[in-house]
Amino acid sequence: MIPVYEPFIDKTEKEMAFECIDSKWLSGEGPHVKRFEREVARYTGVKHSVATSSGTSALEVALHAIGISSGDEVIIPALTNIACAISVIRVGAKPVLVDVIPENWGINTEKIEEKITSKTKAIMVVHLFGHPVKMDDIYPLAKKFNLKIVEDCAQAFGALYKGKKVGSLGDIAAFSFYGNKIITTGEGGMVCTSNTDYATRASSYRNLYFGQEDKFLHSKIGYNFRMSNIQAAIGLAQLKKIDWIVKRKRAIARLYREELPGLSLNLENSDSRSVFWMNFVLMPPDFPYSAKEIIGVLAKNGVETRPFFQGLHVQPALINVGLFNKESYPITEHASENGFYLPSGPTLVDKEIKFVCEKIRNLENITI
Repeated sequence: MIPVYEPFIDKTEKEMAFECIDSKWLSGEGPHVKRFEREVARYTGVKHSVATSSGTSALEVALHAIGISSGDEVIIPALTNIACAISVIRVGAKPVLVDVIPENWGINTEKIEEKITSKTKAIMVVHLFGHPVKMDDIYPLAKKFNLKIVEDCAQAFGALYKGKKVGSLGDIAAFSFYGNKIITTGEGGMVCTSNTDYATRASSYRNLYFGQEDKFLHSKIGYNFRMSNIQAAIGLAQLKKIDWIVKRKRAIARLYREELPGLSLNLENSDSRSVFWMNFVLMPPDFPYSAKEIIGVLAKNGVETRPFFQGLHVQPALINVGLFNKESYPITEHASENGFYLPSGPTLVDKEIKFVCEKIRNLENITI
């Protein structure tokens, strides 16, 4: 089976992990964590990075750090991982949905202003599938309505917008280092910001707000969202490969476009450098088979795929708590119904990609 995503792991990660094990410091707050934070900040182009236990916790920490709390509203795209909505709910705020655009699957900036109220405090931009959002369309809105910009960079580590790394484009950002992300620590995340106050609050919140003078006097409610030292060691090894990984990911995307010229594949804007987290196919609505049926056929031929995210407005967990009405998000719905991911890990070889493309080109000849 050709996996939908396999991380690039070799002896470098083993050596770094054993270095950490030999140090006997395996848990959070260790020297590898601090070094990983410094290296991610340097790479991303921000002053501060705060390591967390996951990308989801990084989003929550980021929202807390900028002061989002009960009664506030945060605008988020309808097509994204449910973690975006959950993180908003966890800090007591309300997620407000806006549809996406098919050009780069970013939030539709033309639809944002109509969703802004006196309670709106932030816009969460999601660089979905590794494609940077057009930030020049976000900045005027944020300035006009005095809104904070939170970047969800879970799928976009290393992507560029007008020469600047994602994670440095807003007030604060969150990354994920889950096993199928651009770089991985197994599980893990990072909060990035150039605001020292935000970084201080983020660091305290993810560490139970331990006291500065008396360690075991806690001034506020926080959580244990720490990254372990051994995870950070693996992250440091991954960072050494980031340039190769990004180059390989872009080469894989280019080969898919060459092999499947007639299909709707993910493209990048001229002002951006995408990292193509996942390459995907968006089948035309009149295609004789559904995306679900095609996923099943490809699996029988040894090709692992994944369906798109379902829109947040159809998530039972969110509907059941009374968050969303029956408003339609047509682009999100079209993508959810007709899209699926192709194998996209950096370890893929060209022969495997061409095999996948051959099976897709032969879809019209199949019987389901």
